[in-house]
Amino acid sequence: MTELLRLDSVTVRRGQKVVLDNLDFSLNSSEILVIRGSNGSGKSTLVESICGLLRLESGSAFAYEQLIRDSEGRRKLPVHPIGLTLQDNGLIESMTIREHLEYASSQYNSSLSSDIFFEVLEIFKLSHRIDDLILKLSGGQKRKLSVLTGLLCGMVCADRRAIILDEPDSGLDDESIETLCNVLIQLKERGHGILISSHNTKFLEICNRIFSFDDRSYAEFDGKDGEKWKVVGKSYPRNQFLISMKTGFSINAKTLASLGSNVVSALFVVFLLTLIFDQNQFANLTNSQRIILLLCPAFAAGNIGDPTVRILSEGRSWQRISANNLLPNDIITPLIVGGSVTLLALFAMNSMTLSAWILVGSLTTLCFSQLSRAIEVFLLRLARPRAVMFRILLPFVALPYVIILETLLDII
Repeated sequence: MTELLRLDSVTVRRGQKVVLDNLDFSLNSSEILVIRGSNGSGKSTLVESICGLLRLESGSAFAYEQLIRDSEGRRKLPVHPIGLTLQDNGLIESMTIREHLEYASSQYNSSLSSDIFFEVLEIFKLSHRIDDLILKLSGGQKRKLSVLTGLLCGMVCADRRAIILDEPDSGLDDESIETLCNVLIQLKERGHGILISSHNTKFLEICNRIFSFDDRSYAEFDGKDGEKWKVVGKSYPRNQFLISMKTGFSINAKTLASLGSNVVSALFVVFLLTLIFDQNQFANLTNSQRIILLLCPAFAAGNIGDPTVRILSEGRSWQRISANNLLPNDIITPLIVGGSVTLLALFAMNSMTLSAWILVGSLTTLCFSQLSRAIEVFLLRLARPRAVMFRILLPFVALPYVIILETLLDII
């Protein structure tokens, strides 16, 4: 057997409480390992720690024999993907089931044909809903899709992978749990390592080992044999940038998130400029003053940040995809929004002679949306991210904006 995941002397604190204390833990290939323990004992903390989602007070986390996180703050993308299902479903509900599976398979370095989508969904009898929005699914159907997302890593990858399922039976009926157990057996026989956190005794019948939080001990079991799950995906090298950009643009386009936040803010600034300055007053301004005013809407649009960050932080979608570090990041929409609002400002102020600054407006929105996004992503790593007043940091965003404008004006 090959070691897939490992924690070395890991300590994790939740608030003032030490949840994991100097814990050593490992998941091997060709095994099903069940974590047992009372509520609040640290099962979910262990799950999130072993895939690199939590800050470690001490110790290190390894995936596929490579360090992915340690107590000194070092982090690295896992060399191979990890299949993950958390307690919260972690679904982007504005996507259809088909779009969700396409994105999930791309995280696992694979692409799936439409026929394979139906085959995977038929495991839980969801194939007839393939083109429905996830938002329209029932709670049980959403949970089934979330579990399938974690299992998909083992289904599409020929090499041994780690699959982590946190309370996968939550919201599932007995028939679905039986189906899940059969799939887990097949994946184990293909060499994948499966980590399950659950109270359901059904998983004890198919597991090889049990880890008990009560006395931090392992118990060995003989698992059942099962038929192998065939490889259903076509593998390809993972391009992190293209995957994150494509998915971010798709989320923005389908939810109109940027239209409801970035564009509205920019239009409000354009409206204020038309109220404060008439065309004669604007004509009397210096060239530098006019350029600064023209770029204000683009700055306002970028200052709102990336709305996909807020969408993904709902339902813990962010945490699920963070395990493979393929966070959606749309750089196309900010360019379009920035150029459009700058063009609108040019029309409003009757200053089309400055049309070359449309490109600068696009870049302004892109640069500051990425800066705002970086700040938001940093805040998400804190224990209580919503308690931090993000807007307090906005003066620090405005300062580089002014510096860039002055530099551009000096060049002109």
